[in-house]
Amino acid sequence: MLAIFLFNPERDFFLLELVSLLRTGRGGVQRELANLVAAGVIERRKSGVKVLFRRKTGDDPVLEKLEELVRAVTDHVSGIVKVITVFKDFIRLAVLKDVPRGNGRSSVKIFVVTDKFPDDLAVELKRLEVLYGVDVDLSAPDYENAKRLLAEGSKELGWLEGPDIVTVLGDIDKLLPGGDVEEAVEEKKDDLFSSAGLTW
Repeated sequence: MLAIFLFNPERDFFLLELVSLLRTGRGGVQRELANLVAAGVIERRKSGVKVLFRRKTGDDPVLEKLEELVRAVTDHVSGIVKVITVFKDFIRLAVLKDVPRGNGRSSVKIFVVTDKFPDDLAVELKRLEVLYGVDVDLSAPDYENAKRLLAEGSKELGWLEGPDIVTVLGDIDKLLPGGDVEEAVEEKKDDLFSSAGLTW
């Protein structure tokens, strides 16, 4: 919960919103909110019938260092990869790139190729934007459009040819001109490790 407030300093949150984001019980969230208010990390204010919480306003070098530390130990890329793999049955190709920006936030570019984009994936990516304090730039064409965009060398997808690309599912080379679209899907073999959610 600390990360949510550190990574979203200009945003107000209410209790039930935090419960939904964190997918945890109301009592635990209330307790942690009280601890963060007491520690001077967040402020509490009323707006009508809602009680809103926000990161303490003003320049505070301690909070800035704390944010820097929490960002250093938060692996948002692994979190995003984990969410994408939950939808592996709907996705033929998923590639991403983390683009750090000067203000501490990152922009994560994601290219997903699917027959029918799962709406729940969009909801989960929005949730992760708040949890990790990142901006998700999602491109999700269907097969034919993906093949066309890659063949045309779309400027929007130029980042796919750069370094530091993380291939989450599939093989992008199979979608490039001369590649076999149908082979872009890796054969899924369940074994003891993958059925338990572990990867090699």
